[in-house]
Amino acid sequence: MTLLYLDFDEPINADDIEKRIYNIASMVQINLELKAIHPTRRGHHVIVSAEWKAKPIPASYVAPKALYELTPAETVAMQLLLGSDPKREAFNLLRAHSLGDAPEFWRDRWNVLYAEKITE
Repeated sequence: MTLLYLDFDEPINADDIEKRIYNIASMVQINLELKAIHPTRRGHHVIVSAEWKAKPIPASYVAPKALYELTPAETVAMQLLLGSDPKREAFNLLRAHSLGDAPEFWRDRWNVLYAEKITE
């Protein structure tokens, strides 16, 4: 399972985001589930779980966990499709593209939501 972190710079309606999640999930064959909505100073942070839907495979085959997880680029694409701030996702795409052989510390931290904005 992959967690999607959406950043909205203005308030959102929970019903609207649930409809958007349902519509996008049905189009891209990815299971999406709303996990949390947190208000921020200007808008909302939304957390959604995501994984590819199972493909028909023999019952005896145990699919590796990675088969259902989204790649970093797929994660950015889904966050954009769900309406996350395009500027944030542009920077995320740059980070995702340059992960390569990055240490695991950075591979786990390329896609974050910040609790507060530092303006100094």
